[in-house]
Amino acid sequence: MLLKKVKKLNLNVNIVGISFHVGSQCESVDMWIKTLTTVLDIFKQAHKLGFDLNIINIGGGFPVNYTSEINIVSMFKTISKFITDNFGHDVRVFAEPGRFLVANAGVLVSKVIQVSERKNQKWVYLDAGIYHGLMEASQGIKLPIEFLPNSSSTS
Repeated sequence: MLLKKVKKLNLNVNIVGISFHVGSQCESVDMWIKTLTTVLDIFKQAHKLGFDLNIINIGGGFPVNYTSEINIVSMFKTISKFITDNFGHDVRVFAEPGRFLVANAGVLVSKVIQVSERKNQKWVYLDAGIYHGLMEASQGIKLPIEFLPNSSSTS
């Protein structure tokens, strides 16, 4: 364990907490609980070694209701209860809810530029791709799609 090496080398390092990230768009609260259980074990081991850990950064990965209903309030309550029950009130908790806060602030408008058929499957080519805002779709995240009427506008 890294904490044992730090202690053995007598480094003048003040380790105060643990940071983790369960993964992007994580819909299972069990991932946070499983990881927090590991963090609890690390806190206990650190305490035995003389380290006073008091910070947990639970990262991000909080899911957005793109196309399915996710009870985010229940998820937050479960995480909060686990932390309070197992770490007490003296631990400071940080989170990085980036996507959760801003996901619905963006819109991508794209145009179909070609349609073809390959091996009896229809392929649709857009004037946008992975690096234009479709990375999540390539990773299996279902994004809402609206079809707009064909426009003869040249702007």
